[in-house]
Amino acid sequence: MVQLDPGVAERIAAGEVVERPASVVKELVENALDAGATQVFVEIKDGGQTFLRVTDNGCGMSQEDAVLALLRFATSKIREWEDLERLDTLGFRGEALPSIVAVSRTEIVTREVEAPHGTRIVVHGAEAPRIEAAGCPEGTTITVTDLFFNTPARRKFLKSATAEAARIIDILGRLALARTDVHFRLTVRNREDQQSREVFNFPVQYALADRVAKLWNTDAGFVTVQAESEGARVVGVVAPPPIFAASRVRQAFYVNGRMINPATLSVALAQGFDPLLPDRKFPIGVLFVDVPPDLVDVNIHPTKAEVRFLHPREVFRVVRDAVADGLRGHGAGPLDAAEAVARHAFAEPRQVSGEHRPRLYPSAGHAPSASERPTVTAARVEAAMDAMQPLLPEMSSVPTPIARVTRPSKARWQVLAQLDRTYIVCLRGDELWLVDQHTAHERIHYEALSYITDGGTPPSQPLMFPLLLDLAPDEAQALQDSLETFAALGYEIEPFGGSTFVVRALPVGIERLSRPETIRQIVAEVLHDGAPREAHRLRDLLRATTACRASVMAGDVLTREEMEILLERLETVEHAAYCPHGRPVSVRLGADELARLFGRK
Repeated sequence: MVQLDPGVAERIAAGEVVERPASVVKELVENALDAGATQVFVEIKDGGQTFLRVTDNGCGMSQEDAVLALLRFATSKIREWEDLERLDTLGFRGEALPSIVAVSRTEIVTREVEAPHGTRIVVHGAEAPRIEAAGCPEGTTITVTDLFFNTPARRKFLKSATAEAARIIDILGRLALARTDVHFRLTVRNREDQQSREVFNFPVQYALADRVAKLWNTDAGFVTVQAESEGARVVGVVAPPPIFAASRVRQAFYVNGRMINPATLSVALAQGFDPLLPDRKFPIGVLFVDVPPDLVDVNIHPTKAEVRFLHPREVFRVVRDAVADGLRGHGAGPLDAAEAVARHAFAEPRQVSGEHRPRLYPSAGHAPSASERPTVTAARVEAAMDAMQPLLPEMSSVPTPIARVTRPSKARWQVLAQLDRTYIVCLRGDELWLVDQHTAHERIHYEALSYITDGGTPPSQPLMFPLLLDLAPDEAQALQDSLETFAALGYEIEPFGGSTFVVRALPVGIERLSRPETIRQIVAEVLHDGAPREAHRLRDLLRATTACRASVMAGDVLTREEMEILLERLETVEHAAYCPHGRPVSVRLGADELARLFGRK
């Protein structure tokens, strides 16, 4: 056994704090806030992997303090063990800057308030720092280049530049939500021409709701929530029904000003919406929880992303009740929940009529009258469908399944009814079929979009009136880097300044997409996590998502003619048994299955 060389030990220790460029941004920005900065400007290139710079107008450092800050465990924020019990700063360990310096080429330029000159320090990894006097404004600018240049094994685990940039946008945006008294700005430097593009700019005039709306592209008319008990105080904003998100990414939580990611508070937020929250939807909200410092432990996670409350149930209750009371005061209650969800801009409509009813095909005819809408004429069919549900688990061991998922035969369809505005009930010969209208239409569209893999020029349909697409900054960054993939499918999308894009053309024959919100949903679903994907996998995901969003949904009323057209087109595609996501398109009930269902076999 040997003792590690100090340089090697420093690189290993750096991994505790510096996992990726977003970690660097977080640590440097938190230090800037602790230094009293009212302006924090961040600039990145290549997702921060080759270049990132954080500039603040805080108190700055003397040359002596700047040199000391390069040493591990050097800090101005604690003096003794008891200080940890009353911590009110964002950082304290004194490891952030030494860890960053150990795995990058770093330049620090800093000047104290009213000091005659500043200090410039340049250090590359384990090399001795170069220190000199410098003329500079008050505050601190730290430039980090070639992150992990001396630890290639760690660098190869970084994601794509787009993914890393998305993480930085998310981290800095959440810090900006916490400090509305600070001017935050993030710009991205283009790799080719070195021009910078502003991702977001939040001056101090932007209140919390304004920042949330800009950062998450959610103009919801936010509801203020607040509550207080002996052990906790909660304030914040939430988007009222019917505005929800498809995941928890539009939630932010802070404990004593520190950004955290506690699952329990997310659950409390969701319970505050009961019973207004639709299935598989998540509230949008930003909540600040303040508790006495001695009632919370912030040191249970290496990056302080989690905390432990001394009285977790009390905190949970206060958060839940604050949200519930805020929504109740706003006028959202159980009686209007169903109507709110039905009107929800991000949900598919359950009630449709007239010219706003989504069409299967432009020539499918007019909106159906009550007499035209097919219904279940024999109560036995619907009763049989209900009876199937309790019987299915009991008959799972039958060698011949009661419900076989298969591709339809070539016999002509005879449409009987639309069941629950979701399933087409029909006959083919002596077989009863149930067809999921959404998955069937989705498979048709997916096959029609198969030219994406051919490498040719996809047909596009120009829009008479181009659509303006306002995105959240993280979505805009991801879309900017994926425009060629969208173009390969037939989308014609161009940057329009800031986080806005203009959509000039769509894949041909996909009329349902001609709404900005639908296209924004596609962008969010395909690019939301910034995860790196091979080009062909990203194209396949885009094709599947486009097919899904372009199709009729469960809840859409279809005429008999539309159902017949849908079934006829289903016969022309390959792999008609399943949708692109693996869900069955149709279920067949043959004579044997029906006989077994009714106890005749």
